[in-house]
Amino acid sequence: MSKNAEIIAEIISEEVGKLEKLITKQVDFVNDFGKTIEKAENMSIKTERLEEVINHWNMLFDKQKTQIKDLQKQQFKENRIHRITTYLLLIITIVFQIVLIFKTL
Repeated sequence: MSKNAEIIAEIISEEVGKLEKLITKQVDFVNDFGKTIEKAENMSIKTERLEEVINHWNMLFDKQKTQIKDLQKQQFKENRIHRITTYLLLIITIVFQIVLIFKTL
């Protein structure tokens, strides 16, 4: 039984050594984490420049939106003029055809 007790004591001492190493590593990790948290607390993020950039882009998008609306209005007017011109030419052609038909009769 004495020999078994010595083996058990050796195993326990080895495991205690491993546990101490793990605890030491854990303490180091906790300290590193604490330092990282302190750095994060001291950091200040400045968003003023980002807000300026966002406002500038919004202004550009608004201008572009206005330009697109103006182009749509202009296109609508041009389409209307083309339609009217086409109808007038069609009417003139039909009238001309009718006149030619009556002339030949």
